[in-house]
Amino acid sequence: MSLSRAFCCVAFPILLGLPSGCNDEPSVDDQTYRTLRKQAIADADRAKNPSEEIDLLLAVHVLRKHDATINHRLGRVYAGMKVHERSLHHFELAWRSHPEDTKTLLSILRLEIRLGLLAEAEEHVQALLTDTALRGEALYELAVIRDQQGRRDDAEAIVADLQGLSAVQAYRCASLHGRFLLERGEIELARERFAAALTGRGDYKEALKGMADSLRRLGQTVRAERWDRILGLIVELTDSVYMRSIQAAPERIAVLDELCRIYPEWVDGFQRLADLHVKLGQAEEACQAIEAFLQSHPETPVLQASNLRAAYCAGKRP
Repeated sequence: MSLSRAFCCVAFPILLGLPSGCNDEPSVDDQTYRTLRKQAIADADRAKNPSEEIDLLLAVHVLRKHDATINHRLGRVYAGMKVHERSLHHFELAWRSHPEDTKTLLSILRLEIRLGLLAEAEEHVQALLTDTALRGEALYELAVIRDQQGRRDDAEAIVADLQGLSAVQAYRCASLHGRFLLERGEIELARERFAAALTGRGDYKEALKGMADSLRRLGQTVRAERWDRILGLIVELTDSVYMRSIQAAPERIAVLDELCRIYPEWVDGFQRLADLHVKLGQAEEACQAIEAFLQSHPETPVLQASNLRAAYCAGKRP
């Protein structure tokens, strides 16, 4: 047990005049608990690394082991550290408190598949298939289950039929279908499926990689290299903890600037860039990002363009 973990289990409760021990849930009144939880979350937001964040959250977790807010946070942090068993444990605790929470159930399902708990995943995916908002995600996870069971034909049948799903709902299924097609040599059809996936989510890394791979196999090297570069920038933007910090804002701006230049199809990139400039108090630069978006997308409806300028340019063009 680390010193910080020992503090959570022993010293922290004693300071409150509560029984100690990791396996006990000390008694503390609701008001005190809410105060401690608020402080722990604030401290966790400022934590220097995930381990410190976990210790701060565990300090209040021992007081209310079924608090959904703390368990959600712990589940996300452990998932980011790829400690999947602990992540699953905390998401399950959160779900037990709110069994109607289908988004938490989806997190549980994904972890079960990652850990090879296919029987449990098979049970949970059925509950999500009837959820209109999450049906696309559930179909994707069901296809993954079938593929892991060695039932590729069944998996492909699931992701090939996306009737009733919007592009946003279906992007994972479309990309997985593209991978199946690519693996058996139907390259152009695979490219089309990856393109369809990217209309639903322009920064989906699996589809970006699929676009590059399919174009390369079609002999279109220059186009493939463009998608390689886009994928590299997206990975740089999203896969580094440092890049998500405020200290890395200049680097993040540089990456977003480059993405907006070479990948204007990804409309979210422009708004992310504008929002980052706003956060930094750079109003003129935020307005310039929105104008760059409108120039790249002249098809934008007049009302939407007017609303964007009102939000980011004080109602005036620069």
